[in-house]
Amino acid sequence: MNRQGSQNGGFTSSLCITQTAGARFVLGPSYSGAAFGASTVGKIFDVPLLGTTTSNPQLSNKDENTGFPTFSRVYPSDTYQGAALARVVAHYGCKCSFASVKHWQPLC
Repeated sequence: MNRQGSQNGGFTSSLCITQTAGARFVLGPSYSGAAFGASTVGKIFDVPLLGTTTSNPQLSNKDENTGFPTFSRVYPSDTYQGAALARVVAHYGCKCSFASVKHWQPLC
């Protein structure tokens, strides 16, 4: 499974700001991979985390032992994004086209 961001980096950063700076809430990380590591710290020290653009469906698992009980997100998981896109395609049939831009660089 491809997890964006560094799981170790998320763990280290969250540990630093919760234990050194005394944070009681963490906004971020932005990537799912880093959120896995940060959520471990959140679970250990009971610090809530709010992922801003994390989309990995596994982060929705709230089980106290195997999941991420202190993690929440504002961005929908990949599971819901795919279902929503399928509804759009079903509604419009083949009359629409989609474009995805992975990297954009100005020509001038």
